Amino acid sequence: VGGSDLGPLMVTHALSDFKVQTEKPLNVHFVSTMDGSQLSEKLHRLRPGTTLFIISSKSFGTIDTLSNAHTARQWLEKALGECTRV
Repeated sequence: VGGSDLGPLMVTHALSDFKVQTEKPLNVHFVSTMDGSQLSEKLHRLRPGTTLFIISSKSFGTIDTLSNAHTARQWLEKALGECTRV
């Protein structure tokens, strides 16, 4: 779908054995579909104040990537208010 999260997902999985145990572990989630259900399901389990989105694309012209990025931004702004850091 415009790109795949399979590569980054496999890298994350391969490096998981080297994960340092901390009091506040870093959880990594991937979203790659445009229908909204995958992202919506993730957003219900996340806290806006501790969530970082990394949007990756070769061209930033793919509607799937742009749609998910827009939804993520709206979610953050709704919870945190409009901010230049969002």
